[in-house]
Amino acid sequence: MPGRSRASSQAAAPPHSSKRPSRRSRYPASATARPSTCASGPTGSARVFAHDVPSTATRVLAAGQRPLSGTAFTDRCTAAAWRALPSWTLVCGQDRGIVPELRRFQARRAGSRTTEAASSHLPLYSRPDAVVSVIRAAARAA
Repeated sequence: MPGRSRASSQAAAPPHSSKRPSRRSRYPASATARPSTCASGPTGSARVFAHDVPSTATRVLAAGQRPLSGTAFTDRCTAAAWRALPSWTLVCGQDRGIVPELRRFQARRAGSRTTEAASSHLPLYSRPDAVVSVIRAAARAA
């Protein structure tokens, strides 16, 4: 369509309908084949989200973690910024919270400039160098 970015024309959301496609048809098979990991308490959270972060930091992070709102699973997004704005993604190759292949799929769909790092779900703590590199790349492109 004229006037639309390459990312938005390739990643346009399907029209809303009451009958939604299954997760397996919307996402890569590798992202939905593995059972989800459940984390409970400081030890579970660290094992899933921060296995490469020092335990002193994970205890503080776990103490401040608020429960996930149930609306996170039902709220609908009304607009996606990545359809109109450039985006950058840091794919964490050792993430146990979000399957890396799903993040790669999301980044491709959004037309993101993608960087990969050997990190858990919390690269800000385990790989700050990779996070800074992505932020600097985005700032240079602005």
